[in-house]
Amino acid sequence: MKKVLIVCIALISMSTFAQDRMKEGKENRKEMREKMKSLSPEQKAQLKAKKMTLALDLSEKQQTEITKVLTQAISERKDVMAKKKETTDKTADQLFENRQQFLDQEIAMKKKMKEILNEEQFEKWEQMDKKRRKHMGKKGKRSNNRKK
Repeated sequence: MKKVLIVCIALISMSTFAQDRMKEGKENRKEMREKMKSLSPEQKAQLKAKKMTLALDLSEKQQTEITKVLTQAISERKDVMAKKKETTDKTADQLFENRQQFLDQEIAMKKKMKEILNEEQFEKWEQMDKKRRKHMGKKGKRSNNRKK
């Protein structure tokens, strides 16, 4: 009986400790996310280009070209998000216009990437992009479920 009691106490204390560690991890991720928001578009582009370099084995020339493209895209996206926050009540035409602008930017980014990357790198980049979009979609669904 003593052994069962000792095992139960050990399990309870370990689960409590694990929950505390999980809370700390979530807080650290939130802090990091906030710090990343304060980075300049150039810094964000450099970090993203380096990640792509590791994943796609980019040359120096490709890396500099992608950094330029990403810097431009990130700053444009930042401007669009600022405009989006300004206007809260949108008509259907405004929503259509915003969505169309977003898709145009995506098409332009895809064309630029196709010019910079070789076929193998481009295919791998598209796969990475699909995974990212799928992951972002799941995040959005999770946060929408919490709001309900």
